[in-house]
Amino acid sequence: MKKLLAMLLALACVFSFAACASKNTNDTTEPETPSTSDQQPETPAEQPEAPAEEPAETPADDGASDGVNIDTPAVMPDDGFLVEGGGQQSEENKPAAEGGTENAESAKAALDLLNKVWSSYTEDEKFPAAGGDYDTNVNDAAGNVNIANADTVSYLLTFPAADVAKLDGAASIMHMMNGNTFTCGAFHVANADDVSAIVEDIHTEISGKHWMCGFPDKMFLATNGNLIVSVYGNEDLVNTFRDKLFAADAGFTTAYDEAISA
Repeated sequence: MKKLLAMLLALACVFSFAACASKNTNDTTEPETPSTSDQQPETPAEQPEAPAEEPAETPADDGASDGVNIDTPAVMPDDGFLVEGGGQQSEENKPAAEGGTENAESAKAALDLLNKVWSSYTEDEKFPAAGGDYDTNVNDAAGNVNIANADTVSYLLTFPAADVAKLDGAASIMHMMNGNTFTCGAFHVANADDVSAIVEDIHTEISGKHWMCGFPDKMFLATNGNLIVSVYGNEDLVNTFRDKLFAADAGFTTAYDEAISA
């Protein structure tokens, strides 16, 4: 009997140790293995690149901008002297007229003549005057004109552009406010044989001009050797210049002294 009890107690102890061992094993907490998402930072999703903006298409150049032809050269500005017609009214694509070659002595002769006449004016007879051209203008005196630019000579002085090449000197004096009131040019012709033909061309040029900013009353053309003097404008101013020209140089002969018809 004692042996049986001892055996039962021994078995109870074995089962008791087994139960404790099992309980200790189940209660042990194993360390958690971090997830992959905890170990590495999340890489943000790559944003798609915006498509490159294509430049706006430039319209083809059709040769015009707001109705203005960009190939057309600018027109010489009106400075108060200018009138419609002359060298600036040349036909489209027409080549520029050939200019003359200046001779210093000839240019001086034309200038001295006009200044001699102008210096004989009294203060009461004078008017606001200027001479020369756009590059060499002077106040209250005559000035030389650059004959190398045929269009300028024609435009300022109503001189036939095709004849500028035959000149070797020129000078001018005109009313400062309006060239149609008074414009005078003295032209020295290189070859005296060309004088008569040039006078006829000047007469035709003045007679056929389409005037703006006032209409000149009359014209006066005179010659002396290689010199031609051309004047147009207010009748009283033209007559005064004519009389003073003859007083300053009796060698001049009248070619035309007449009214300008509308």
